[in-house]
Amino acid sequence: MKFRTLLFFLFSLLLKSNVTLANGSTQEKIKLSDAVLYYEDTTGILQITDIVFFKNTDFKEYRETTKLRKDRVYWAKLTVRNKTEYSIDKILIIGKKRHSDFAQMYVFNHNNQIKYAESGFFLQKNKKDVKTEIGSKFKIHLKAHEEYEIYLRIQNISGYSPAFDVTLVEELDFYNDVASRNLVFGFIVGILWIMLFYNLLIYVYNRDLVYIYYSLYVLGMIFNLISTRGLFIEYITPEFPKADPFVFIIATGLATASYFQFLRLFLNTKIDMPKWDKTLLAIVWANIIATIYLTFDLLINFNVPLSINVSNLLNFAVLLIGLAFIIYLLKHKSSLALFFMIGTGFLVVGTVSSLVFIIGKIDFSINPTHLMNAGVVGQILFFSLGLGFKISLIEKAKVKMQEDLIEQLKKNEELKDQVNRELEGKIKERTKEIQLKNDQLNEYAQNLVDKNNLLIESNEEINQQKEEIQAIVEMLRETNDKVVEQNREIEKVNQNITDSINSAKRIQSAMLPSEKAFEANFVEHFIIYLPRDIVSGDFYWLRKIGKFVVIIAADSTGHGVPGAFVSMMGMAFLNEIVGNSETTQANQVLDQLRDHVKNALNQAGSEHKLSDGMDIALCVIDVENKILQFSGANNPLFIVRKCSQPAENTHELIHLKPDRQPIGAFIKEQPFTNHNFDLQQNDTLYLFSDGIVDQFGGEYNDKFKSQRFKKLLLEIQNEPLTKQKELILEAYENWKGRLKQVDDIVVLGIKPC
Repeated sequence: MKFRTLLFFLFSLLLKSNVTLANGSTQEKIKLSDAVLYYEDTTGILQITDIVFFKNTDFKEYRETTKLRKDRVYWAKLTVRNKTEYSIDKILIIGKKRHSDFAQMYVFNHNNQIKYAESGFFLQKNKKDVKTEIGSKFKIHLKAHEEYEIYLRIQNISGYSPAFDVTLVEELDFYNDVASRNLVFGFIVGILWIMLFYNLLIYVYNRDLVYIYYSLYVLGMIFNLISTRGLFIEYITPEFPKADPFVFIIATGLATASYFQFLRLFLNTKIDMPKWDKTLLAIVWANIIATIYLTFDLLINFNVPLSINVSNLLNFAVLLIGLAFIIYLLKHKSSLALFFMIGTGFLVVGTVSSLVFIIGKIDFSINPTHLMNAGVVGQILFFSLGLGFKISLIEKAKVKMQEDLIEQLKKNEELKDQVNRELEGKIKERTKEIQLKNDQLNEYAQNLVDKNNLLIESNEEINQQKEEIQAIVEMLRETNDKVVEQNREIEKVNQNITDSINSAKRIQSAMLPSEKAFEANFVEHFIIYLPRDIVSGDFYWLRKIGKFVVIIAADSTGHGVPGAFVSMMGMAFLNEIVGNSETTQANQVLDQLRDHVKNALNQAGSEHKLSDGMDIALCVIDVENKILQFSGANNPLFIVRKCSQPAENTHELIHLKPDRQPIGAFIKEQPFTNHNFDLQQNDTLYLFSDGIVDQFGGEYNDKFKSQRFKKLLLEIQNEPLTKQKELILEAYENWKGRLKQVDDIVVLGIKPC
C-alpha cells in the first residue's frame, strides 16, 4: 500500500498545474477550474485504485467552456498546497446544484489516503459530507505546509450535463452565508405562511372561493421557493431527494393554475371581460394538463431538464399573456385591477432585477435571488390588499343596497296606497259591468233552452236514421262474408297454381347443365342465374361433342311461365340439333334452331307473332386447338385477355357483335354469321342475357347498360372467377337498391384454357 501511494504521489507531481494557498489568501473564494484535469470513464466501473495509476496523457485539461456528456462518469484530479503557517478548513464546491447528481471525493497527502466523502444533489442527506444546502459540497482540512491530491468522481442521472467548476470557500464564511440566506428566506416564507392562513380564515368566514384559489396560489409559491432553495429535500424528504423535481413541477403548476383562477374570480372576468375569461380559463386547464403530463414523464423517463424547461417555457408564455392582460386593464381603468397590476409589477421587477445580477455576474451586497423572492412577497402582499379592498367594496355595496332597499320600501308603501285607491274605483266599475253581463247571460241561457228543444226533435229523427243505417250494415256484413269465402277459394286456386309453377321450376332446373359439367370442361367458371319470377325465360346450355364444347346463354321472349315454356322448348331443340345431329358449326346451330322455333310457334307467314322467340349467344370451343366459333342472335360475346404491351391497363376487352335478329320470325331474316377467333391462354369468355344491363337503378334511376358492365369486368380481372361472381352480384345489388328486378338474368363466365 505504501509503494502504491508513493507511485501516486510521483504521478501527481507531473500534473499540468496546482493550487497554492499562501498567506493572505485563506479568506478568499478560490476558483480551481483551471487546475483540474479530467478523465471520461466510458465503462463507469473504474475505481480510485485504477485512476491513481493513469498517465498524464490519459487526462485532459478542463476549462469552464468544456462540455461533458450527460450519460458518462467523469473523474477529476487537482493538487492543493497549503503554504501558510496554520491549518485551514475549507468547503470544496463542485459547480452549481445541477452539475453533479452523485459525487465522491478522495483526498491524499504524501503518506496515504486521508479522506473519502460523498455528496450530490440526489444523495440522501445522512450520507452527505456537508448536510446543509443542495449540490455537491465537501469539507477539506488543510494542514500547514502540506500538499494534497484530490480526486473527484461525478455522475449525473437527471439529464443535466456534469461540470467540474470547482471552488474553495472558507468554511466559516460558507455557513455564515447559508445562515444569512436561510434567515432572509425564512422571513419571506413566514410572511407567505401568514398570508396563507389569514386568507383561509377569511374563506371560512365568507365562503368566497376567491380566497381558496388565492391560498392555493400562495401554497404553490411556498413549495416552489422551498424546492428551489433545496429546503424540501433537506428537511422534508432527506432520504428521498428525487422528490425535488416532482415538487417543483407540481408546485409551479398549482401556483400558475390557482393564480389565473384567482384572477378570474377577483376581477369577475366572466361577466366584465368574457373574452379574457375564456383565455384565462384555457391557461388554467393548459397548466393542469401540462403538470400531469410532466409529472408522469418524470416518473417514466426522469428527464429533469426537459420537464423543468417545458414548465419554464409554458410559464414564460403565460407571462406574455399576463402582460397583454395588464395592457388591456390599463386601457379599461379599474380600482381592483390596479392592485393586480401593481402586484404583478413587483413580481416582474424583482424577477428581472434578479436575472440581471445573476446573468450579468454583477456584484451585489445581497444574494440576487432575494430580489425575486421580495418580488413574490410584494405581489402577494398587494394581492392581499386587493382582497381587503374588495371586501371594503362589498361592504359599501351592501350598505348602498340596504339604503336603496329602505327607499324602495317607502316607495312601495306609497304605491300600495295609490293602487288600493285605484282598485276601489275599479271594483265599483267592475261590479256594474258584471251585473250587465249577468243579464246578458240569462238571456243567452233562455236561447240555449230553446235550442235544446230543437235538438231533442232532431235527435228523434237521427235515431230513425240510425235504425236504417244498422239495417244497411247488416246487409254489408253478409256481403262481406261472401267476399271472404270467395277470397279463400281464390287463395286455394293461387296456391295450386304456385305449386304447379314450383314443380315446373324443379323440372326446368333439372334440365340446366350441372356444375360438374362446367368443371369437367373449363379451367374456371361461374354461373349467375337469377329468375325474376319462380321460373325463368333465361337459360344456359352446355354439351360436349367430340373435341368441341358447345355453350349457350339464351333469353326467351317474356319471363315467368310463358318465358319458361319457350326456354324448355329451346333446350329440347338444342338437344336434338347438337346432341343428335352433332352439328358443331355455331351459325348452323342457330339457323336450325330458328327453323324449329318458327315451326313450333306457327310463325311462317304470321307477322303478328314476330315477337315470340329467343336471343342467344352461342360458342363452339375447340379447346385443344384454342379455336372459338361464335354466333349470336342479338346477344354479344365479351372476351377479356391480358394486353400484349400493357401501359395503363393490364387487360383489354374484345366485343364480338351478334347478328341483329332473334331466334324466331323476323322481317329481314338472314343466315347467322359464324365468327372464328383464336384463343390465348387465360382468356375469359362472358356470355349473358340483357337482364343485367337493362336493370334500372343508381342515383338517376337509369339502366346499368353494356358500357358499365364492360368497365366492371375489366376492374375485376385480377380476381379468380369465383370471386368475380361475388363482385358482379355485389355491383348488381348496389345498383338495383330497393327497386324490383326487371327481367330474368343469366351471366356465364368461363376460362377455357
